[in-house]
Amino acid sequence: MTMMNVQLDGGTIFKPGETITGQVSWYLDKRPKAARVRLFWYTMGKGTEDSQVEDQLVFDKPMQQDNRSFKFKLPVAPYSFSGTLITLRWGVELDIKGVKEVCAKEFVLSPFEKEIVL
Repeated sequence: MTMMNVQLDGGTIFKPGETITGQVSWYLDKRPKAARVRLFWYTMGKGTEDSQVEDQLVFDKPMQQDNRSFKFKLPVAPYSFSGTLITLRWGVELDIKGVKEVCAKEFVLSPFEKEIVL
């Protein structure tokens, strides 16, 4: 049985340049060879979809059942937005080698304390 979780401290709306902190946890059938948490953004909608990993933290000696903290400094851009043709979203993602799925928690990056609607 596989269980994974991503938890963000301080809600789901952050301003550019702030620090985002949180915890990831997992329970796996066996000890993983590697585990990491990534800060990323992606686009979705009509046309070509894009994504980029802005930062990542690789955990030393992950255990079968584990809890780890993370901390990332957020970039100044791009902002989260939602439009008719394209949307840009931010997230923090737990990726464990040997596990097919990933676990992610989305958040808004905006100087206006809400997602920009185009």
